[in-house]
Amino acid sequence: MTGCGRPRTQRARQAESHQALSELQQAQPEPQQAPAELQYRQINTDHTVFFRRSGGHITMLAVYMDDMIITEDDEKEIVQLKVRLSKEFEVKDQGQLRYFLGIEIAHGLKEIVLSQRKYALDLLAETRMLGCKPDATPIDQSFRLSAEAGEPVDRERYQRLVDRLI
Repeated sequence: MTGCGRPRTQRARQAESHQALSELQQAQPEPQQAPAELQYRQINTDHTVFFRRSGGHITMLAVYMDDMIITEDDEKEIVQLKVRLSKEFEVKDQGQLRYFLGIEIAHGLKEIVLSQRKYALDLLAETRMLGCKPDATPIDQSFRLSAEAGEPVDRERYQRLVDRLI
């Protein structure tokens, strides 16, 4: 077998996947609600993103757990929104966005570059696969799965990995 993984039984893989999906479904965040006085509408395709149109401008507000991103083409509206939010919530301005949900954001003069390099390296380190070499076929094509073969999997480690991939 090539790569760094160990073969697992198909039954073990199915049980792990079923358990992880079940726990993820139970852990889904409730849809967010923007305070009515903010006059923001929720985007239909993503319940964590809100927008407001005003005077030819659009303000976007993305909320994830206790983190929030505000973007707008009018700095004055961002300042006003921060003031209104600070009346309802504890708000700490982190300045220009540099890292959010595992994505690094680099601001250039004419572009914004998004990268998940650090996230990928952290994930490889956590799974002890940092030194592994990529392989076009990570498992021998003639390998046959068996319910009796393989070693037990660390359930918590597996669930953490699935959680980080989603």
